Amino acid sequence: MSQPLARMICVVRRSPFVGLSAILLLAVLEAGCTRSATGIVRDANSGRPIANALLQTSNSVWGFRGGQPVWDNQSIATAQSGADGRFRFDVAGGTGLSVTAPGYPPVHTSFCPRETPVLMGGPYPQLLTDRRLIIAGELIAQDKDNLHPPALASELGVRVSGSIFDKGSGLRVEGPGVRFVPGTGAIPAAPPLPYPRSAEADLRRECGWFFITDGLRPVAVIEGRHPSGMQVPGGPWRWFLMYTRLPDSG
Repeated sequence: MSQPLARMICVVRRSPFVGLSAILLLAVLEAGCTRSATGIVRDANSGRPIANALLQTSNSVWGFRGGQPVWDNQSIATAQSGADGRFRFDVAGGTGLSVTAPGYPPVHTSFCPRETPVLMGGPYPQLLTDRRLIIAGELIAQDKDNLHPPALASELGVRVSGSIFDKGSGLRVEGPGVRFVPGTGAIPAAPPLPYPRSAEADLRRECGWFFITDGLRPVAVIEGRHPSGMQVPGGPWRWFLMYTRLPDSG
């Protein structure tokens, strides 16, 4: 199979809009796809590799259920990190990544675009980026969330921009102090000050966290991944990132 055709099949196979007449053809040709996901498991405090971590990823693929072809068949793959902390899945990542290792709280996250540094432990093992950071001028009724109240980017003193909002992959955050740290999993310790006034990530190549200061100390973390959005009827798209405030930010 030619490489261009193989790449096309690897992309098309994930789409729920592929006609049913193509499913059997994809099932036959899909074997020619070269799919793998690699990374390294590290301690979020020391950065040292973690050996013998058990990893599991899940993905939705074309398959059959009850004798009928479906596009959201759940595919599960497992891997174990070696002595150097490295792991490899013979699948192209997935929508979910779970990691367990002796002496660490479990991690539930997702893959980065390229080789994934997965962090475990650290100073915030239970802290999640579970609040929406709205990239707009004001909050509206549709933004309401009583459990995890959202905030405007301006409330953190930051400005979010980049080509990611126009078919590109660059995400830029500006503020009193911003530092990008690559990785996924447990939020690591905040890097030492000082921070530059802006930081940028190429989301085709990496994911991670933007640490934000108030000019004196780190106060919040913004997840460096693709923004999500919604379109209000009759209005423009409203984009948001996920964030959390650091527990020791006062």
